[in-house]
Amino acid sequence: MAHPLIDNRYMVRLDFTETLLGSQPTDNIAINYLRDKQTEALMLELKAEGMAHKAAQAAAAERVNESLELVDEDNPLHVTGFASDSRGLHLWDNQIKGAIKGINKVLGLKVAGKRSGGTAWASPDIQTKLWIFSPDGKRRIPLMRDGQRITEPDRLLVRPLRAQTPQGMRTSIATSEAIDPPCSISFRIDLLRGHRITRDLLETILSFGAFEGLGQWRSSGLGRYELAMLDEVPLKDEVAV
Repeated sequence: MAHPLIDNRYMVRLDFTETLLGSQPTDNIAINYLRDKQTEALMLELKAEGMAHKAAQAAAAERVNESLELVDEDNPLHVTGFASDSRGLHLWDNQIKGAIKGINKVLGLKVAGKRSGGTAWASPDIQTKLWIFSPDGKRRIPLMRDGQRITEPDRLLVRPLRAQTPQGMRTSIATSEAIDPPCSISFRIDLLRGHRITRDLLETILSFGAFEGLGQWRSSGLGRYELAMLDEVPLKDEVAV
């Protein structure tokens, strides 16, 4: 049964039309990626110089490990990945709510005011009366493909990252786990008692993802999605995953 404070519940499905990048900070992904790539390249160079395969492999691994020890604040690695559990990869509820709040701020949407015919900013209602859950009421929003949980990213996407610092312009490597379409997420939106959020307002916000997207590097068009479902669910019914 639904919580007594919930007035309305909607089920949502978003289908990603562009590659989604993970946004959870981590270091191991980039370290492992760089180690594998650099070791392979260096091993080929050493073999070309006449070194035996096993010797070249050992020498390359040793040199690369030494070089990666120098990766620190003077040689930054910017790495993002997906959260995961024993069943697969997922987003967090706060990532969805954060996106909704950000889009509402951009669009400057309003709800009905306390006075007849008046309006008010939607932000307070979104902040306090809109809550995100997975279909079964958890915080984790599973990443799905063909009806199954996605268990690992499709690839790593590496790009240069330039930033102005007190020491001048610096360039580093940004590495992110990437999931390519087809990929989707389903979640529910619970609206608490006294909210003024309409279905039309939700549709406007969620549909904006066709332009704004989710995840990292949205400025390049990544993370864009289409709103595939926005259905109100009777609160007496159980929500199926």
